[in-house]
Amino acid sequence: MKEASEVGTEPENKGMDKGGKPKPTVLVVEDTFDIRDFLVDLLEPLYHVLEASDGLEGWEIAIEKLPDLILSDVTMPEMDGIELTQKLKADERTSHLPIILLTARGTVNHQVEGLEKGADEYIAKPFNVQLLLLKIKNLLTLSEKLKDRYSRFVTLQPQFQKIENPDDRFLHNLMAILETNLSNPDFSVIELGNQIGMSRPVLFRKTKMLTGMSVLDLIRSVRLKKAVMLLRQNKMTVAEVAYEVGYNDPKYFSKLFRNQFGDSPSDYVK
Repeated sequence: MKEASEVGTEPENKGMDKGGKPKPTVLVVEDTFDIRDFLVDLLEPLYHVLEASDGLEGWEIAIEKLPDLILSDVTMPEMDGIELTQKLKADERTSHLPIILLTARGTVNHQVEGLEKGADEYIAKPFNVQLLLLKIKNLLTLSEKLKDRYSRFVTLQPQFQKIENPDDRFLHNLMAILETNLSNPDFSVIELGNQIGMSRPVLFRKTKMLTGMSVLDLIRSVRLKKAVMLLRQNKMTVAEVAYEVGYNDPKYFSKLFRNQFGDSPSDYVK
């Protein structure tokens, strides 16, 4: 695997808060202009906002941009909000995205239908602004907590738990591909994307949203954890371990190892 040339520049998340951190991205899908304009004005001080005028446009933006959260009307032309939710939750690229449905339909049956298709929240119009903002904030906070879970998932330890949802399957497949190609110094992120069936921007964004790690950091972490396992066996030289985990330059490998663990590989063995 290559270290830097394989990755290129990762997509930027437009919109910064006062602390210089990227704002979460919220996609507003609403066919009524006045309501969409109101929602955009409401959210823009807090979030980077994308907008779509119907479900089909919302679907296209979602799979390209991978927003942090989607706020969608239910009754729309081309594709309604429930169908949009179903498609997003069934697609591996977007299954992790939290979705809030907004609708004038207040009946329990319609709420149940939306939640059954995978919506995370359901708010009837006219909605309370404070309640809406709080639900958005809570779902984004929950997404951050899930990153801790998935960052622990990304190890080289055997995974015995049942793989129950698309996000688990995505990370399981990602790790399997990395482990299979770990010793190949020419394995690139482009090839990784090809094998997992995602474009490079989507792979970058999905990995970052689930684990809190960039693709480059993830690859480096996997390679160095494998190196630790090999060094503990005390059967290979440091140079041999470096080659085994895809580094052609043992000195560069030792530098990365020291940065990660605080000791050189030789000191670690001792």
